[in-house]
Amino acid sequence: MDTEISALAGIIDAIRADWSHPRVAMHRMGECPFLLRSSFVKGSGVAERFRALPSCNAQLLAFWGLCATADLFKDEQFGQWGVELLDVTEAHVQTAALSDLRPLDCRDGDVVFGRFYGDSELLVMDASGRVLICGPLDERKDWPEAAGSLVGFLTRLHEAQGAKYWEA
Repeated sequence: MDTEISALAGIIDAIRADWSHPRVAMHRMGECPFLLRSSFVKGSGVAERFRALPSCNAQLLAFWGLCATADLFKDEQFGQWGVELLDVTEAHVQTAALSDLRPLDCRDGDVVFGRFYGDSELLVMDASGRVLICGPLDERKDWPEAAGSLVGFLTRLHEAQGAKYWEA
């Protein structure tokens, strides 16, 4: 677990170092037409907050220990691009909402931990730690796997400068 936390802290530090100030990103189609920025709100590390999500993956719990929430590669001018990593309370609310609205697509241990600005897609971590992209009309079998872990997702998102690399 210490290795996972170190890797998680490392990728958070790398994103923070590279993207804490708005800048141009390079995506597959060339320059992104707006400036992107990433920001993190420091986590409290208080374990009591996590009781709302008792079956949550350890890597996601470690993230919340380090960061309460984050905006990744957000278009600061229009707010129509980027990823919001939710705080524990909002993750609990969104997980319950997804389960209520789409019971056939949800599994035990799923946690909605993020959503996309300007879009209807959700980030879902399953019980094994895989990061899935839940589209508003897609059945679970059609949800792309963005990464096998949170560290993997953040690393690939950083490398892609915020582009939806799983759509390639």
